[in-house]
Amino acid sequence: MIKDEILKIIKSEVSDSVSKLTHDNLNINVDHIKSTMKRNLTISGLLGIGLLFLFLGVAKIIPNFIGISEGTAFFLIGFGLIVVAFIYRAGATT
Repeated sequence: MIKDEILKIIKSEVSDSVSKLTHDNLNINVDHIKSTMKRNLTISGLLGIGLLFLFLGVAKIIPNFIGISEGTAFFLIGFGLIVVAFIYRAGATT
């Protein structure tokens, strides 16, 4: 009888301790994931804006060198980026 009561108390204490430990680790992991995602989103946003301006500049310069219109330069750059994306995607699946 007393033995059963002591076992119940020990089980409840161990259960509470494991629950608190798991909860604390989960909070730490969630905070780390949040900060990592914020950093990655910021980096990818800045990289995207930088690439946008880079390709806009390239689209303005290419027509002067090759002698084509700006619209054709945009088309060629877009087509090139799509081809690179498909090659990257094909490499990632294998």
